[in-house]
Amino acid sequence: MPIMGLGTYSLSDEECYNSVTALLEAGGRLIDTAHIYGNEAAVGRAVRDSDVPREEISIHDDHLTQIVKAIRRDLKIKDKAYPQINLKK
Repeated sequence: MPIMGLGTYSLSDEECYNSVTALLEAGGRLIDTAHIYGNEAAVGRAVRDSDVPREEISIHDDHLTQIVKAIRRDLKIKDKAYPQINLKK
């Protein structure tokens, strides 16, 4: 788990992009974001535009964490080894 990180709550797209870029340039590798913040695209753009390899960056998204926990709980309850998921647009 990286030591230096950035929370993106309440940042506009431009503020978010600039903040994530500055974090990565300063050596930070932890970014906290969520769908409800509305700035995930700016996070993704800043990560893609950086010279830092993606596998060195830890992006924490509580919404996705909750989804994964729900899937794991569902698999355990239904005694399934793997999920069968049909994604729709």
